Amino acid sequence: MNNQSYRKHFLLSATMGLLAANLFAQSPTNIENKIEVTWEVPTGKNLKKNPSSKLIIKNTNSQALALQDWSLWFNFIRGINAQSVDSRFKLSHRNGDLFQIEFAKNNLILQPKDTIEISFTTVGGLINYTDGPIGLYVSYDDKGTYADIKNYQAQRNTFTEDERKTYLAQKFTSNELLSKGTQQDILPLPAQAIVDRAKSFKLVNTVSINSDADFNKEVALFIQFLKEQTGIQAQNSQSKESQLKIVKSAGFANEGYALTIDNKGIEIKASTATGAFYGLQSLKSLLPATDWSSTNKTLNFPFAQVKDQPRFPYRGLMLDVARNFHSKEEVLRILDAMAQYKLNKFHFHFIDDEGWRLEIPGLPELTEIGSVRSANFKDGKAIQPAYGFWCGSKRQAIPNCTRLH
Repeated sequence: MNNQSYRKHFLLSATMGLLAANLFAQSPTNIENKIEVTWEVPTGKNLKKNPSSKLIIKNTNSQALALQDWSLWFNFIRGINAQSVDSRFKLSHRNGDLFQIEFAKNNLILQPKDTIEISFTTVGGLINYTDGPIGLYVSYDDKGTYADIKNYQAQRNTFTEDERKTYLAQKFTSNELLSKGTQQDILPLPAQAIVDRAKSFKLVNTVSINSDADFNKEVALFIQFLKEQTGIQAQNSQSKESQLKIVKSAGFANEGYALTIDNKGIEIKASTATGAFYGLQSLKSLLPATDWSSTNKTLNFPFAQVKDQPRFPYRGLMLDVARNFHSKEEVLRILDAMAQYKLNKFHFHFIDDEGWRLEIPGLPELTEIGSVRSANFKDGKAIQPAYGFWCGSKRQAIPNCTRLH
């Protein structure tokens, strides 16, 4: 064999060897450990209408990776224009906020330390980095297995100097308006209220409270408030000279009341226990913040003439614990705060499709299926990943899986 033939043979062998090594390195096994994914928004573009952003996939491995036999899944709370994606990739909206990116051309190869960018247009704004993709995982479609992306980072917002100045100017203007405003003495704003803080009536230990027997529960709650939040002790009294009088009087709406504070003392009139309770909440609102102290022995209430009844019969607050659990103590604290602001309807939203917390024997699928998150949701035995979390079913040993009920 002459030297020229030998060189050709050597080059061919070396090329075949490199190709074989390259093909071996392209195996999709453990892709989640070999790539780094970053989500970025061009500086100053996140607040624009329908901004573009991009996912950057970097090969952190020492060998080339084939972009085949696997796909990238993620949750994205904003919509995506699928037509805006490069034709080398296929973006599909699978369900809810769940999206899949497939690499349409099987011959795409990501060289060591190299990156590939997948740009797309968002439908709607991107207010914060938390609007970005979350819960990224790799799907090995031919094997039916899944794995979390170990190395993912969402770019924090960046602003141009002009945007920063505009934002700070808006904040300054808002704060300036607050400083020029007048204090609202009672929340919500009463139908009629005259408050004179130049004059005050003092409640001094021990406070005597004279009330109609129908208002005993409301009085007991107010006595408890004084004991726990101030240094004042109070007790029921039959004396007409009591410092605080709560009188049952006809003519008020169901939740209506009248509150008078002058040099003679404090008087609340109402036709119902609800009205009396709301009158006491308004009285508490008039108490200066400095008097909310267990060391206080004197409470100073400004002179006031208040006549009030709610403008709306339904005044509600919703607490959603389906995906964000709160303790019993926290719920009771929220109910107390609602009562102080005269809210009368509590919507306790504790179940929905993202977290079914109520077992119903006649509908077992709600808990058997609805309580399980799985990337293998297509088999109908679990629900799709959402809000950055996914779970394997009992049939698969997938880490970090939690049932939702």
